[in-house]
Amino acid sequence: MDLHALIMAASPIGREALKSALNRSGLGRFTFTEAASPEEARFRFDPDKTDLVLLEFDKTLALSAAFRLVGGLRLEQRRPLRIVVVGPERVLEKVELLDIDHSMVRPVQPRTFADQLGPLLETIRAAH
Repeated sequence: MDLHALIMAASPIGREALKSALNRSGLGRFTFTEAASPEEARFRFDPDKTDLVLLEFDKTLALSAAFRLVGGLRLEQRRPLRIVVVGPERVLEKVELLDIDHSMVRPVQPRTFADQLGPLLETIRAAH
């Protein structure tokens, strides 16, 4: 099954690393939409197509921006959506109150995606 993923990371290298790890995870075929900022992620989010949102946050994260982004995505979603935050451990401690499905410590390897996101993506496949 094809899944659509929105990848948000500030750097192009970060976005490529997430896409590569996800593609090599064996979880399926993905179509990607990329965003460099929370504002761009909101703009590029397609509530009719997006299955998975990967948000990479770093130490410059403004918690209010994260809450606005995740809250906005949840309000707009029209289908099952899994939101995953990737970042350093200190950042992940800050985002525990967000309405996310999972968080992962960076760097993320293909095996980590397979083990941790596999069950989340199965719920999406079951809903299709």
